[in-house]
Amino acid sequence: MDPYFDAVTAELRGFDLGDDDELLGELVRRRAQTTKAMGFADWMLLGVLMHRAGADEEALSCFEEASSMGMHVPLPRYLQAQLFLDRGQADDAEALLDIAEEHNENDPAVPPAELMHARGSVALSRGDTEDALSYYAAALRVDGNNSARWLDLANLCRALGRLEDACEAARAATEVDPDLEPAYFSLACAAAEAGEDTTALDALRSAFKLSPLRRSSVAESPEFERFQDDPEFQALFTDAAAPPVDPDLSWLDVFPTWLQVLRSDPLLPIAGVEWLDGAQSQERSMALRELYDGTGPTGVTHTKATLQLAHKQVRRARVVARGPSTVRRDGLEESSWFIVDEQEPTRLFIALTGDYPPFLWLDAGAAQQSVQDTLAEYFPAPERDRRRLRARARGFLGYRGRFGVTSPTGDLVPGDELGLDHHFALCPFLEPGSWGSAYSDDPWPEHVPEQPNSLPHFERRQRESNRQADGSVWARTRRTRHSRSYLSFELHHDDVFVIDVRYTPARQTAVVERMNHHFGCDYPVDMPVDVIAALLGFGFDSARDLQNELEVTSDPQALAGLLSLLSALRHSDLSMFHTFRRYMDHPDSGVRTTLWNVFAAYNFESLLEEALLIEEDPKVLQQLRSLLDEGIPILTHNDDSLVGDAEAAS
Repeated sequence: MDPYFDAVTAELRGFDLGDDDELLGELVRRRAQTTKAMGFADWMLLGVLMHRAGADEEALSCFEEASSMGMHVPLPRYLQAQLFLDRGQADDAEALLDIAEEHNENDPAVPPAELMHARGSVALSRGDTEDALSYYAAALRVDGNNSARWLDLANLCRALGRLEDACEAARAATEVDPDLEPAYFSLACAAAEAGEDTTALDALRSAFKLSPLRRSSVAESPEFERFQDDPEFQALFTDAAAPPVDPDLSWLDVFPTWLQVLRSDPLLPIAGVEWLDGAQSQERSMALRELYDGTGPTGVTHTKATLQLAHKQVRRARVVARGPSTVRRDGLEESSWFIVDEQEPTRLFIALTGDYPPFLWLDAGAAQQSVQDTLAEYFPAPERDRRRLRARARGFLGYRGRFGVTSPTGDLVPGDELGLDHHFALCPFLEPGSWGSAYSDDPWPEHVPEQPNSLPHFERRQRESNRQADGSVWARTRRTRHSRSYLSFELHHDDVFVIDVRYTPARQTAVVERMNHHFGCDYPVDMPVDVIAALLGFGFDSARDLQNELEVTSDPQALAGLLSLLSALRHSDLSMFHTFRRYMDHPDSGVRTTLWNVFAAYNFESLLEEALLIEEDPKVLQQLRSLLDEGIPILTHNDDSLVGDAEAAS
């Protein structure tokens, strides 16, 4: 395939979420219903997906359908030409390139340099190497900013024995793309044949740095046979060939016997556990301490109290092993860590990543089985969806704009929709990619495949995922890193932020019990530690606390505020109707109108009908009648201000 083929098919595919089967199935179903439902873009995408699935005959047919629509004809014809060329049908490929070139004059859908390069590939498939060389060189004169085309030219020149030209073209490829490893290898081969030993060895060094696996194919390669006795050449393989040295773990002998028994557990290496030597342990332990000498990890809102406790506990911590790792959906891999308290080494603690504060490290005990059980809850990461997250907790976060959150620049900004979204995008305990109330479940894949220009694609996908459903409360949801819980922040009454957490109860509760006791918190003890880590520094007042306060409050203004908060925290709880009815005939009009506004916001029409029988203020009564006569408006959301830049900020 020509260099442009992969680029254009990737562009037609769009942001690659690894969901080819789902997309392919949807398009095939639409095609089976009626081809009239398929537009140009649909046929092009279906063709790309068929090609990726190995069904090139189907792909050719799809591109033919796209061509017949008369839109951007050069592009589907070019793609067809490449597929024919890949099958060795040079004449068919050339005929299609003729059509593409003819239409390209009026509709330049394919860069002229790419069509010219494609003609070179056709010539090469026929064995017309001089014609191929001429086309390749001409294409680069039109547009020389393409590393893959320079590489094609370099390989062709080398095959023709034009070694000086091959070296020049390979160098040009590395200048356009310094990370193109095959270009360095091509340069090394051409330079070796040309007798430019220094250039060849330098190029090999660069190739090995970018792709260490290349060493295995080069060691016995005939192109470098005369270098076998060259010390510089041999040095390129010395480090790679050196056998791994077992770490010196004798320093761990100072710890109690239980740790020595744990080290001998044959299952832990299989789980991904790697015991550290003394120097590695010291380095990792110091890194943890330095983290809490400052303000803690980026994206975590520590209070003075949480920082003080973390600072105190981390001074006693010694990292003894690297544990299993997890991979975020954007490809970032992070390890867990095994830690002991140097002053009281009675048990093992597990930090799911280095960003977790010490008071949220899991207590894995001192027995092999307890360590294995603790790891099994999080590694591998559980596969869950909304329906399986049977536990739920809701808490009052704060009033919109009346609390602060840390921005991507480190400044404190008002806690509004955008500020919270930016903060949670940076939070190391949450996955990249959030979604709005228009989605009933996580619309993001488990892992987003690696691909060029992924950041702008991710941003566009995030804008789409931000959508809110009309008639629903505004919400933004993210998935936590390790327990795969769902953490949402909701905005009620344009003023009240509520945190909603759906999770699978954690088996280990002692960690949360100790934290609640120390800080005076009231988190559910079965709540996973990654949820609590993400909520550090925020309020999380439960409905129970506010309900108790409501029972002892007589001040009308306080009553109105508590009723508004409780309506948000329990807005899907119909038992709240009993509480509402207790205050519907309250003598203070502010309490009553607060309730009427709540009923209108949540479309509680039956309660508004009851309000007509209770309300005494003529003006308010008329407003209620008008509202019921005209119908309660459907709640709509304008989310234009939240365009998904939070992920770019992270």
